[in-house]
Amino acid sequence: MLDKPLKLYWINGESIQADRCAQITIIIDGFNLPETVLIIDEFIKEVEVEGVKIRLPQIIVGSGTMDKYGITPDPREGVKLTGATLLL
Repeated sequence: MLDKPLKLYWINGESIQADRCAQITIIIDGFNLPETVLIIDEFIKEVEVEGVKIRLPQIIVGSGTMDKYGITPDPREGVKLTGATLLL
């Protein structure tokens, strides 16, 4: 449980609240990356931005987590880790 609810925003500007978190391990290429995640009960499957419907994934990895661990999504090779992560 968080001390107080955290107000977040979907890509279309609508707000939601997260009041819980959990410790998880993200596993990429055999590397275990510990992380704290926010749990959202009001999850929606799709938002509309400027007339375009966008389907949302079940989990969203934020840019802060991606920067922290050097996670790079590559359209040809999938998700990969940069050299900085290998120094952990």
